[in-house]
Amino acid sequence: MIGPEELTDTALAASQADGCLVLLTDTSEATLRWANSTMTTNGHTTSRRFSVISVVGGAGGVAAGIVGGTGTGADEVRSVVAASEDAARQSGPARDVAPLVGPGDAGADTANFVEPAPATSITVFARLAEELAEAFRGSCSTGSPSTGWRRRGWPRRPGCGGAGCSPPAPSSSTGRRPRT
Repeated sequence: MIGPEELTDTALAASQADGCLVLLTDTSEATLRWANSTMTTNGHTTSRRFSVISVVGGAGGVAAGIVGGTGTGADEVRSVVAASEDAARQSGPARDVAPLVGPGDAGADTANFVEPAPATSITVFARLAEELAEAFRGSCSTGSPSTGWRRRGWPRRPGCGGAGCSPPAPSSSTGRRPRT
């Protein structure tokens, strides 16, 4: 997969439109899953999504076209740029046209543009995995196995982990549910 700076530079260089914008999102996600009070899977994924917005002027006014891709290679990026330009030429004039913001107009600090986006890893769940093991020991002793998934940690319940202690209550981002 090409880097974000190369993707952006490739798209802007390939553009034949009067104006071109590139929107890029890199995502990093770690997950844990469990069933029957046992960790079943965990994983880390990264993904990329980008969009090219082409702006073209014509006799009837200014038109825009937007096409997206996943940005795995320079050929795909150039193909998305061409499709975006075709979409702009085929669309009608925009009623809400305004000048594009130029590099000097943005007012943003671009010094760290080449820095990679922060990534997460499965290690963010080290404490959670330990707490899950503690909760599973407690839920197994009560005969209430736990099943679910987690993207973030759940609140720690002090004193939980012995016989008769129920698993932690679900927070807003958990799919945990006791089995019956």
